[in-house]
Amino acid sequence: MVKSTLPLLLMLFSAFGNAEPVTVKLLPRACLGPLDQPCVIQLKISWQANEELCLYSEAASEPLLCGQQVRSDAIEVALQGDLQLELRSLDSNIALQKFTIKHLQPATAETLNRRRLRWSLF
Repeated sequence: MVKSTLPLLLMLFSAFGNAEPVTVKLLPRACLGPLDQPCVIQLKISWQANEELCLYSEAASEPLLCGQQVRSDAIEVALQGDLQLELRSLDSNIALQKFTIKHLQPATAETLNRRRLRWSLF
């Protein structure tokens, strides 16, 4: 059993070992707005790879963007919470990289007052 699986494992690892890494740039990584309202942002993304890749949102089954070389494309996205994105290979549908776009709430005067010290040495 071990002898028959060994060549298969070697082929699998050598195929991934020869693959060149994917270069991805994604900005911004956060959206600032009230958590009870959707936060709309323009995601700027670019990547370069040797194969066709697609950007997916975990909430959607259709890709947001596909291509082998994508340069500074802007996608408008509305966030209700944190957004999970995956860059997948079009051929194998395997997730190569995962990204999280955070939905952050601005600090209010009440939260800032709680953080201030109530005493002073001077």
